[in-house]
Amino acid sequence: MRLRAGQVDLERGVIVREGRTVRLTPLEVRLLAYLADHPDRDISQEELLQQVWGYAPGVASRAVTATVHRLRVKIERDPAEPDHLLTVWAKGLRFELATIPSPTLGPPDRFVGREALLERVSSDLEQRRLVTLTGPGGIGKTRLAQQLGRRSPQPQLWVDATQARSATDLVREVAGALSLRASSATEGATRVGHALQARGPLRLVLDNLEGALDAAAQLLPGWLAEASDCTVLVTSREALRIAGEAAHAVGPLEAHAAAELFEERLPRGVTVDPSVRDDVLQPLDGWPLAIELAARLADVLPPSELARRLGAADGASSALSLLHADRRDRPQRHHSLYSVLQGSVDAVPPSAQRALTTLAVLRGPFGPSDVSALLGDTGWRDLRVLVHHSLVTRHARGHRLLEPVRAYALEALRRSPHQRAVHHAVHRFVVDAAQQRFDPAGGPPSRADLAWAHDHAADLRAAWERACRSDASQAGILAAALHVLYVNGGPLTYRACASWSTRCSSPPCRLGWRATCSATWPPPGTTPTTSRAPRRRPTGRWPSPRPKATACSRGAPAPCS
Repeated sequence: MRLRAGQVDLERGVIVREGRTVRLTPLEVRLLAYLADHPDRDISQEELLQQVWGYAPGVASRAVTATVHRLRVKIERDPAEPDHLLTVWAKGLRFELATIPSPTLGPPDRFVGREALLERVSSDLEQRRLVTLTGPGGIGKTRLAQQLGRRSPQPQLWVDATQARSATDLVREVAGALSLRASSATEGATRVGHALQARGPLRLVLDNLEGALDAAAQLLPGWLAEASDCTVLVTSREALRIAGEAAHAVGPLEAHAAAELFEERLPRGVTVDPSVRDDVLQPLDGWPLAIELAARLADVLPPSELARRLGAADGASSALSLLHADRRDRPQRHHSLYSVLQGSVDAVPPSAQRALTTLAVLRGPFGPSDVSALLGDTGWRDLRVLVHHSLVTRHARGHRLLEPVRAYALEALRRSPHQRAVHHAVHRFVVDAAQQRFDPAGGPPSRADLAWAHDHAADLRAAWERACRSDASQAGILAAALHVLYVNGGPLTYRACASWSTRCSSPPCRLGWRATCSATWPPPGTTPTTSRAPRRRPTGRWPSPRPKATACSRGAPAPCS
């Protein structure tokens, strides 16, 4: 049982306060146990004499007064101004469930961004009685709950459920926050419901509940039914998925908020050029924990060197080995980005882990048809598990992986014996999709085909470079898709496309590339007249053959290429 002065262990008969252990007498233990079993109720001295001392009715004694005085000295912070063991004039004693101070205000550093999400969650908390904040570890769920507590006048009871793994654990944590004593989970659940009802209007915050979601799904409906004025705010990697729940996904920060957070967390005296800052933030993909850990490195690594290391070959993968906490007040689970991701991935079934490593090979977002082609007809089941565990986020055209998650999955794939098979399957998928969507004999591509090509530009280029070394016919197919990207104002440049055609040593591949692209640029070896096609909206029609000349044709330097 937790009191303001310290932690009480009634089984051992001790209270631990201010680093020292104070022993309780057996009579004091019985008195405190009886009072804790009947919280927030006026109890007469006659009742205590009968129930605790075992006296017959009508017996008068000053034993209660003397024992209460000794007990207050041991369990109260100030015996003259008790928090728990109160005297009620002309009635007897009352054991108050004084709220234990909780971290609702959060750390002293400034909260950044998420104003729209704060408004939505605040509105739901006024209308709904169960609200859940979901997202991967380190995405900012706890900080968001703390910020909601700052803005609300409603009293709150904060429960850290990180270690809870069962109904017994969860009841013990909540009962401890309420200063209750329970001998069993069933008895404790009943007492928690009564205590929440006695508190009146109250917001119960269950932080980091992912380890006891099944237990919470069984207990919370009963507690909410018992305590009509209580609302519950849950933070977890996964939603409870029970009736009446309003779930809000906490995603990555927007670009401006990520930049503001990075600047806010930089060590004093360190400044970063905006262009270098953007290079640092790109592989972190708006992940608040990763941004804070990267900012703390700026006093050790120059920002340009930090950006280089984070952006080197699968930059987020490099970030996993770099980003470790040096603050002693940071929770153990947030000491490194790698440990956060490891805990999230280990919580999903092996089939979902294999699906994650396969999807990580794709650089772009993926839709339902992509998932079916890569993972089979039942792949949507593994995708649903990954979405529920916040390892896959929603995208305008389906779903995608945040860069740190993708980097972790790629590292896991490198250690897997199935690495070659997975890469071959993804390569085959990209080739088949390019052949189906961009076959010149099939007519102009649709808007959906062009959008797919823009999303998977990096996948198409990687597959083309691999095909140039092994399969000329596949290289020609992929060259056609890259050509469509070029002439529709995609991320590829005129000069880059021309240079790629010269790099392909296989004659069939070069012939296929030149046959596909000859309408828009000169044969390999000639000087192109422009470096970039004009950016155009996809129209579904084949574009005009030759783009306008730009500064590159007048000898502009390398940035045009």
